[in-house]
Amino acid sequence: MPAFKRTRLNDVSFTMDSNLNVLEANRSFASLFDVTDVKISLEPFMDSTDSQNLKTFLKNLTPDTTKIFYIPLADGNWKANFNFETTCTSEGKYFVRLHEFSFAKECFENTIRENNELKTILKTLDRYYFIYDGTQFNIKYSKEQKSVFHGSAEEFKNYITTNFNLDLTEDVTQLQMAAMIFNIQKFKTKKEYKFLMTNKKVITIAPEVCGNEHCQAVIGIIYTEETLQDGENLYTKNKDGLTDMFNKRSITEQAIHKINVLKEPCALIILDIDKFKDYNDTFGHAYGDKVIVAVASVIKEAVKDLGVAGRIGGDEFMAIINTNDEADIRNVTRNIRMGINWAITNPDASTVVTCSMGIARSPLNTRSYEELFKLADKCLYIAKNKGRNCYVIYKPEIHDKIIIKNEQAQAVKASGKSYSDDADEQIKIVKMVYALARKRDAGKASKKELCGDLQLILDELRSYMEVTQLSLYKLNDKDKLLPFLVSGDKKDFRRDYFNEDYFRYYNAYNFLHLDNTTNLNTVDREIYHMYVDNDVASVLEYVNRNEDGKAIAQMSFDIYKPARTFTKEKVVFALTMTKVLTNIF
Repeated sequence: MPAFKRTRLNDVSFTMDSNLNVLEANRSFASLFDVTDVKISLEPFMDSTDSQNLKTFLKNLTPDTTKIFYIPLADGNWKANFNFETTCTSEGKYFVRLHEFSFAKECFENTIRENNELKTILKTLDRYYFIYDGTQFNIKYSKEQKSVFHGSAEEFKNYITTNFNLDLTEDVTQLQMAAMIFNIQKFKTKKEYKFLMTNKKVITIAPEVCGNEHCQAVIGIIYTEETLQDGENLYTKNKDGLTDMFNKRSITEQAIHKINVLKEPCALIILDIDKFKDYNDTFGHAYGDKVIVAVASVIKEAVKDLGVAGRIGGDEFMAIINTNDEADIRNVTRNIRMGINWAITNPDASTVVTCSMGIARSPLNTRSYEELFKLADKCLYIAKNKGRNCYVIYKPEIHDKIIIKNEQAQAVKASGKSYSDDADEQIKIVKMVYALARKRDAGKASKKELCGDLQLILDELRSYMEVTQLSLYKLNDKDKLLPFLVSGDKKDFRRDYFNEDYFRYYNAYNFLHLDNTTNLNTVDREIYHMYVDNDVASVLEYVNRNEDGKAIAQMSFDIYKPARTFTKEKVVFALTMTKVLTNIF
């Protein structure tokens, strides 16, 4: 199966009837079966025997029950084995989630990866820990991963008592030790055990059950210098609760150890979800959490055994890749970027979740974690300014000049000069618009003269917005475009696309803002090609409607390649001027 389809298999769901006709389905289903209309029959994708068996399975499924049916599916391009996780919702209707049959292999790989992560955690600690496999106790020292003790429960108690100088003169200490060993042997470890040492310090032993009902073990960490907080254990202390990735403290310690101590070649990736605050504000924090979890899953899948990854902020992640080879890094970052595009089904078709990444390499760029992080962070800022939805690998010969320019721009902005300059330019344009409105209201100027003044305003506005082309269209009563006014390049590529469907990706406030038009690649290929074929990389568009909701004018700000981010201040002013000018025009 093609890789791009395989990335969506964990998100395919649909509803069908007892004759295997799909009634409704999500976007992942449409992608898997390569259809635009999801109301299809599944019978052509399976052989006749499997088809009949599945129908019989459905008829025997009682309401409000869920069962799994294994079946191979195939079309001309792919073939895979699936488990149909099927729930009978009502008479004749069945809700299905597809799971590729290789999920057991994926679970096994995840277990291995988590085991490697645990080993990595332990190497960064300076602690003792033990493993109980049901018969024997094995105590190891985390940094060296060497066994210092192996024996029975009684021998384990004696070793702990002697080597950690426990004070057993108190009856309560002896009872606590007996209770701990009894519960470990019964695989009941819902509490921590604290013991007083002869030097009056406290030792904390925090056991945790691992595995399942078929294969269990107990892993316990032994703290002699610090105490875990209530409810913490070795795993939760180093993991982010929402994403199950390493938390900021843990991933940072691992990065410092690898770069500053081991001095191993690696790449540091900083990733930020683009416009995450907008998702939270528009769709709510529950959706925002789902986005974070989905992005984390994509990152873990892309990194796998090539390194480690963690969440270092609300919508910010960091990964350490065990190579500084550019081809390998590009492969990981490309898989992350494309994986996010495919992994998240958006509640609004005009909203596409994307990410930006900054990458720096050790020892190629620097041998210090702190400096490497700064370089990666500056590259992330460059990626944001390039229009987002991209990654930047630091190369001094290319990016040092950009970094210096960005720092100078930030200094100017911090001083207030840029705001003052912007205000002066905006006042100039507003005065020109006011003069045009007065001239029009006086009724003495010809249409040609008014259009000439409007052209000057558009030229000034285009210069202020720093766009390649600014175009203004007006629709007549028959919904046909009148000749348009343009500043900059003279491309009139929208004319053949203009109708009500053209505005379907505009938001509720009648405008479309894309810092990177490649975001439409997974949403609408036709509109995507309209932009890409005309070199439009970033766009800001506004449609003016009359009281009946009919589109009467449209204005577009186009930036040709490379993409660039519109600042919020300029977006606000552009929308203000667009509303005014489309009403005057």
